[in-house]
Amino acid sequence: NKLIYYFYIYKNYKNNKKNVLSNKSTIAINYVEGHNQKKRNDLFWLKDSKLDRSSLLIYFESKKKMMQFTNYSKLKKDLNKLSVKHIKLWNETFSDSSKDFEEINSSLKYLKPKDDIENWLLSDAIILISKIQYWYSFFKDFNVKIHINAEERGTSNIIKQLALDKLKSLSIGKLRSFPRNLKDDWLGFYPNNAFFVWGKETSNRMKKSGNCFDNLIISGYPYPD
Repeated sequence: NKLIYYFYIYKNYKNNKKNVLSNKSTIAINYVEGHNQKKRNDLFWLKDSKLDRSSLLIYFESKKKMMQFTNYSKLKKDLNKLSVKHIKLWNETFSDSSKDFEEINSSLKYLKPKDDIENWLLSDAIILISKIQYWYSFFKDFNVKIHINAEERGTSNIIKQLALDKLKSLSIGKLRSFPRNLKDDWLGFYPNNAFFVWGKETSNRMKKSGNCFDNLIISGYPYPD
């Protein structure tokens, strides 16, 4: 199959923990649309895929997102049947940082805001770096080479992309809602390396959107009727 393809503040973890998947390349999947193969889901491409399923890892960003479609007992059983591993991010600690982040944080400490606006910008910059650092650590610890994310709104997709870019990993996005035919609509919300759309009409609309795709790929409508 050709698809192969929040805030957590980073905590320094001194006792390095070796994650189960760290020695092999991983395809990480953000749990957004669920796993029920008869409905919209994050694993709609899995059925006919020849991927080694031991490389797949679904992650849950919060308990609320994890429980949005079913209880955990059934969810765990369903994912086991699909031979897909999963983790709860709030139970995980990640070991790796980067000197680049340390240098940026060190530089930020020397800045002296002159007014409330600069103070606000500095505070946001510190938070942004912390978030990127968190996702960088997660992706690096689990050796994530491909990241599949169906998020439509917010800055999380952008933050994750910055971390993935630093690791030279690939991000996959997909169209969920029919886009409006407006220039610079949803500006920057989909910074994916590959973004799948339903057809020529949606492709043309997304080209107008002001997003930063490397590749727009027409795949057809991927969900069951």
